[in-house]
Amino acid sequence: MNKPQKIIIYVALTAMTLIGLFPPWHVIIPQGSRAKQVINLGYSFIGKPPVWNQNSDFGGKITLPTLLVQWGIVAGLAAGLVYLQKKD
Repeated sequence: MNKPQKIIIYVALTAMTLIGLFPPWHVIIPQGSRAKQVINLGYSFIGKPPVWNQNSDFGGKITLPTLLVQWGIVAGLAAGLVYLQKKD
């Protein structure tokens, strides 16, 4: 593995770590028997989840599909760049 490939991998791992430390959050509020409302709360540090409303019990939950898509995009871009940097 050459030096540009290592740099790409280190940058991608750093980006994936930061994405994991500051994931996207949402809250699901039930409205009746089957209806529900999903409110996006943005990004926040994983150790301090955002609260939707100070007067309610609805705390934020990690939006796992969005987090996985973000990780997949970073990993895919890194893999493509590493492949382009290969030496024959």
